[in-house]
Amino acid sequence: MKTMNKKIARSFDSWHFAMMNDDTRNKSLEYCFRTMSLADKTVLEIGTGAGLTAIQMAKAGARHIYTCEFNLQLFEVAKTVIAQSPYANKITIFDKHSSEIFLKEQPRFDVIFSETLDCRVIGEGFYTVANDIRRLANENTTIIPNKVQQFEYLVESKDLHQLNCCLSSSEPALEAINSFSTETYFPVRTRNFEILPLSDPVLIKEYCYLDDQPKKHVSQKVNSNRSSCCHGLISFFNAHFGRSIISNTSLSTAGHWHQAYHPLTTPRNLTVGESYQISINFNGKVEANNA
Repeated sequence: MKTMNKKIARSFDSWHFAMMNDDTRNKSLEYCFRTMSLADKTVLEIGTGAGLTAIQMAKAGARHIYTCEFNLQLFEVAKTVIAQSPYANKITIFDKHSSEIFLKEQPRFDVIFSETLDCRVIGEGFYTVANDIRRLANENTTIIPNKVQQFEYLVESKDLHQLNCCLSSSEPALEAINSFSTETYFPVRTRNFEILPLSDPVLIKEYCYLDDQPKKHVSQKVNSNRSSCCHGLISFFNAHFGRSIISNTSLSTAGHWHQAYHPLTTPRNLTVGESYQISINFNGKVEANNA
């Protein structure tokens, strides 16, 4: 395949390269498709990227895959990749967002697949895609992933705190920049930083594309297992793709996924054995209060 003209600025995120090279993720999805009996089934994929997952589903025996990619550069890449594969006649790709396809008539989909997840689950347009899936699914459609579980744990980490806060002692005026600190969350690779967990992971929320979930804050009681200063929390997910589970847990050293760091507005001291009510609003902003 010829590379695209390098004079053209890339319009998609660089993590697509890491995702294509993520052997753990790719093998997990391949196993999912191979073991879920795709033979003779009609599949809709939302967000094909470079086309790899559509080809994997065709290899697994799907009758036909309809897929879409609204980023035009990725669409052109996927169109080329699919055309050069042995499965071109089994894959139809649209250069549209999922909200723009099959507005009048549609095939009866046996399976709908989408991996539109970010490190905190919903940041890649989860709710918009969920609306489209509910519109396009029928009573017998299998949705992959069938559920995504989000977990959290409290942490002490000056390393992470200083990624989002200026602590200058020599020039206190520099702290003026802290008015621009992220209040919600940002991606981190926790294995690259010194982090002290202050609680066990707890399940904070479970997502399903078919659920018409309101966009509201979630709250969970967490027990502190250390007396220390809490700077924020780490969240990660387990996404259930049939018999495969893809996770961005911080315990894993494999894969392209980051974890989500949610900073507290003001770090607070925790007491071992005490319970705290942790609230995360829709945008990912965290509050920790005594339970």
